[in-house]
Amino acid sequence: MIKFENVTIQYVKEYFALLNFNAEIFLNTLFVGDHYVGSTAISRLLAEIDTEYTGKILVDNKNLKEIRDKELNIAYVPQIPYLFNSTIEKNLIYPLKIRKNFKKHAKNIVNNA
Repeated sequence: MIKFENVTIQYVKEYFALLNFNAEIFLNTLFVGDHYVGSTAISRLLAEIDTEYTGKILVDNKNLKEIRDKELNIAYVPQIPYLFNSTIEKNLIYPLKIRKNFKKHAKNIVNNA
């Protein structure tokens, strides 16, 4: 179970992607939604692409900020692909680079795989 407690994320001064958001979501959930409903913000938070937020996100009663990346298996597929016209290596490295814990070792992880 993923639980959001008063989660707020703001991308620009006047725009809140989520404001005091509270919800309980089952694991293995696919987020799909129209523009500006928060599904992208939720997905980016869970994938730890966006880490600057207030409130708590709990995954199986563990704070998301305290969970090691290897404990989660979360994927985020953006609406607009950024690198698919690039090399396979760059496509594989990109999601690791945006996650802070893998940033330094992304190329080695991909090469070892």
